[in-house]
Amino acid sequence: MKLRHYLLLQGYLTAAIALFIAGLPIFLKVDTFGLCFAIGFSAFCAVRAYSCFKDVRLVRDEERAFAPSVNASVSEQIAHCKRILIICGIVFPALAIITAIDLNSLENGNRESVMLVFPIAFLYHVGGFLPAVSAIPLFGITICGALYWKLHKLNDQNDRKA
Repeated sequence: MKLRHYLLLQGYLTAAIALFIAGLPIFLKVDTFGLCFAIGFSAFCAVRAYSCFKDVRLVRDEERAFAPSVNASVSEQIAHCKRILIICGIVFPALAIITAIDLNSLENGNRESVMLVFPIAFLYHVGGFLPAVSAIPLFGITICGALYWKLHKLNDQNDRKA
């Protein structure tokens, strides 16, 4: 995603949140703390939206969000890939464990319902416990494998330059 589009989207959504929070005391009966909180939080969101719109003018059109810049060196791209690989190595096992614990408590009858993302809920209804629990680790392995492949290509490219 281009950084310019990301900043515009973030600015518009933050401005909408500021307007929504500022309008809440009009429609709801709130006490003094609620009114002060609404004013303060909407002011914070308005300043944040203004800073996003101000940053849009400073960003080049080819810059990307959540990725190194287009003209980044190979070592910067390698560092970015390693950072994302570490995050994926932490997040996907944690999500898999949380999902397994929730579905196990649902299977045992300890809970009547659990909150799941739609693809996992669909797999649980179609295939049962095992496909739903194994979907997240398989997705994580796929993402980590693709990142490892890209990291390997970047290392080869870095070795050829040196």
